[in-house]
Amino acid sequence: PSFTFDHLVKVNTKEEIGGYVVFNKFFFTAKEKKGPNGRSMVPLPTTKQIVWHVHPANQGWWPSYEDLILHNSQEASVIFTVHGVWILHKPRALKNPESFKQTWNNMNEMLTIYTQIEGWSIDCAICLIHNFIQILGIQHNYKAAFFGVSEIPNKARFNETVLNYIRNIPL
Repeated sequence: PSFTFDHLVKVNTKEEIGGYVVFNKFFFTAKEKKGPNGRSMVPLPTTKQIVWHVHPANQGWWPSYEDLILHNSQEASVIFTVHGVWILHKPRALKNPESFKQTWNNMNEMLTIYTQIEGWSIDCAICLIHNFIQILGIQHNYKAAFFGVSEIPNKARFNETVLNYIRNIPL
């Protein structure tokens, strides 16, 4: 089966699901399983140009370290979350994997602590995310993008903006 982009932006699932993208269709291929380390993971296709998966609302709405370095696509991975859509480009050879992991650890710790404070602001969290993306690009030559649903409140414009970005990923 396939999903529309609009459906995936609104999906409310208790487990990760995923698949691959062809044009504007998001094909479903798998539900989450426990990985070798006991963490949830979605076995995504390895031969597709662009893959996708959903982070349920009960999980972090930013990429895991594994999402950043291990996505199985040929070119990009799309992650749907309750607060927006991430697009991670295929990681190239990292010059300093330890520093890359530390960059992610810092972001993960900061967002985990921040989003547990009563009255936290999505806008401030998105600022932290955009800073993280900038650091990934400058320090690690890693390309990522995040489109927050609060940044583009018009649903049709949000969908069009993200779909255009996905369509323009060089394959």
